Amino acid sequence: MVKEEPRYFVSGDKWLRLPGGKLDATDKQLLKECGKNVVVITMRDMLDKMQQQDPQKFEGFHKEMNVKHSKILTKEELYKFSELGNQTMNQYRKIVMWMDINTAIKIKRWRVEEHLTWRAIARRQMHDSSQLIGMALAERAAMMCNENYEMDPWN
Repeated sequence: MVKEEPRYFVSGDKWLRLPGGKLDATDKQLLKECGKNVVVITMRDMLDKMQQQDPQKFEGFHKEMNVKHSKILTKEELYKFSELGNQTMNQYRKIVMWMDINTAIKIKRWRVEEHLTWRAIARRQMHDSSQLIGMALAERAAMMCNENYEMDPWN
């Protein structure tokens, strides 16, 4: 019997990767479309796997990112630039500037206590299924609570 190779789905959302996360319907559909034996990994993990398993592909990707950002990127910068749709994320950050402290506390509860994915937060707050909107909402809420949405307990 041949063991099926895992299929990787890349996401920085801890509640998409870890058991106990409350997934949005779109999260579930995306994972279902990936097929069986799906493993959710971070962009950092994906880039590390690419560097180990296909160094030429990794070098090509790294060079492409260097050109796109008009500089030679460190590995840390490469992780960061490849994780976010930077221009879109910056637009979403502007959209969520309206947030008040009560909304921030509500979003923190959804993320930290109820374990909603970023996409589920976007759907609940904005009636939108964009993971980036959910990330922007979580980022703004965490900042208002003097916390970092990329660190525990947020992610």
